[in-house]
Amino acid sequence: MPEAKVIRSIQVEWFEPPLHTKSLAKNLITPENTETNNISLRLFRMDPGGTAEPHSHKKVEHIFYMINGQLLITCNGKNYILNPGDAIHIPPGVQHSAKNTTNQPAILIVINTPPQD
Repeated sequence: MPEAKVIRSIQVEWFEPPLHTKSLAKNLITPENTETNNISLRLFRMDPGGTAEPHSHKKVEHIFYMINGQLLITCNGKNYILNPGDAIHIPPGVQHSAKNTTNQPAILIVINTPPQD
């Protein structure tokens, strides 16, 4: 029978994701550490000047939820500014990138479904 599982963020290691600069992430909910197969939850920190290079996914859709700071998100050439409390949905196939153009770290939650391409 499936069971709930608590993941303590403080116990999860930070790592630098591919195609990112001045950025760190923690995989909080993944198929590797829970019984999920359909979704993942990541905590991101992007320092001032940090970037995520333009890329897209065949299957993965994202939801970004801003906790602190500000990010410039570009999707298929259109720019969006995310502030605390803002969320954006990025469907599969949409080329997207991110940049922290401020002097404060940006903190956000990223939900992926499925967890990866």
